[in-house]
Amino acid sequence: VTQIDPPAPYDDVELRTDVPVVEGLVALEISAPHRFARVLRYDVAQNAWADAPPAPTPHESALAVERFEVEGIPVSVASSPETTSAVAMYAYGAYGARLPRALDAERCALLEHGYAVASCGVRGGGERGAAWHAQGRRLDKDRSAADVVACASALEKRYGRVVARGRSAGGLSVGGAVCARPDLFAGVALDVPFLDPLGTLQDSTLPLTVNEWEEVGDPHDKKARAAIAAYAPLQRAAGVESFPPCLLRPALRDARTGWWESFKFAAAVRDAVGAGDATVVVHADDRGHFGPATG
Repeated sequence: VTQIDPPAPYDDVELRTDVPVVEGLVALEISAPHRFARVLRYDVAQNAWADAPPAPTPHESALAVERFEVEGIPVSVASSPETTSAVAMYAYGAYGARLPRALDAERCALLEHGYAVASCGVRGGGERGAAWHAQGRRLDKDRSAADVVACASALEKRYGRVVARGRSAGGLSVGGAVCARPDLFAGVALDVPFLDPLGTLQDSTLPLTVNEWEEVGDPHDKKARAAIAAYAPLQRAAGVESFPPCLLRPALRDARTGWWESFKFAAAVRDAVGAGDATVVVHADDRGHFGPATG
């Protein structure tokens, strides 16, 4: 096993298995919060890069990047000359997967509208290896949301308003954090979010339920059920007294996270806060978990 470090100033490197190996050269994708992802060739025999990264575009050159830790949680923040007192904070924290940090179209749009863009590698993800994943799964799954709260608190002091972004299983960590500390957030936007593990994971006929028991816990088990009920966003929403503006974007052809979870969560927030005081928008459309092509 060889540890391959990305060339400066890139942070992440991943194998591109969809690109064939040619004459001992493998394709590796490099990325960073202030750089678009690029694919370079790597010479396995020489243990060296066969390509040099291209010069940054003018847009990339104008961006600044800050890297720091919050209670051991790795955080990276990209900002632009247009950045005002606001930050869009991304988090995931599940399955031992690393949160993508690469500059992309969505993050560019946010940067151009005055937001800094932060990526937080909370526990349950793979940013610190297998032990980091283990510290945020099953009976310890509540730590993922607690880490989001810690990061949001630090970012609020640096940048002012914090808008939280989460996708899929990131709905557990980000949604749970917003329910725990709604005062920390100026807004929240969740895509195809997982919000009701206590209800959904009781149905073993759904395609991913049994796999989710390994990650989140089996609600048929008394101890696991109590742990899930304590951190599940849907249950937490019932106890909130206030809530920031919220956008939920479920997909009607999603085989991974049920669209009904977003509607249940919206109803719970409105009931708890009062329909006139809670701005919760649910925008459901005819797509799959990963977009129209996977419907």
